[in-house]
Amino acid sequence: MHPDYLNDPRFNPKGLTHWLWFDYETTGLWTAPLESPLLMQMGAMLLPFGSLDPDEALLTFEHEYRISRSVLERMDPVPYRMHQASGLLELCTRSSKTPYDTECFLLNRFEDIGIAPKKLAFAGTGIAPFDMPLMRINMFRLYEFGHYAPYDLGTGRRAMQSMFGVTLPSTTPDSGNGHTALADVFAMLEQARYLREYVNGGPKKPRWNTPPINTPPGSLFNNTTNVQFVDQNGMPVDWHGNPLDDKSMF
Repeated sequence: MHPDYLNDPRFNPKGLTHWLWFDYETTGLWTAPLESPLLMQMGAMLLPFGSLDPDEALLTFEHEYRISRSVLERMDPVPYRMHQASGLLELCTRSSKTPYDTECFLLNRFEDIGIAPKKLAFAGTGIAPFDMPLMRINMFRLYEFGHYAPYDLGTGRRAMQSMFGVTLPSTTPDSGNGHTALADVFAMLEQARYLREYVNGGPKKPRWNTPPINTPPGSLFNNTTNVQFVDQNGMPVDWHGNPLDDKSMF
């Protein structure tokens, strides 16, 4: 995420019209033909470019992909327990979808909405080194449709560290309690809103806190102890930078 964008949401030299915030969940098991981790789920939200408000979303979805139980049982114990807690393992065994189905679904919706190729940006946390290569392998037509330069929230975090000396822990829901791709997308938007508000210095808007459908237990939206912002001295603060007390998170 470009630091100028953090300062001014109108910063858009590429003329982009929309962005797709997304996240993948994977098994951690590599598929030999594709040389890619096997995808379990994709969650995404399509917004007008510059918007970080889920109420303005044009599309919100979460797709699980068909994986046999025998394959899932080969997963490492840590991600296995995590995805078992969220219910994702069971959803994968029942699903009939593949990444190709998601690709067709999205490209058809883009056409219906009127999004032109290369006018869509992809956005998320760590997507440049991780999720974009996965998309290139598993959803190549979708990868080619979007703009070549993704907005990586990790870049914005590093910019905040270097420019303002503020440390921002990840807002990803507690993986020990299980989480889903869409829950991660909502958490990304929370942090992106915080970054923008911190840089702009206001106005102080109420924090958006409507949980996504089927939010898993222990996620960001029904256990606020999973997220904490700190100031440059390491003291807990709310998303505006105010000292944190029992009432200031929401």
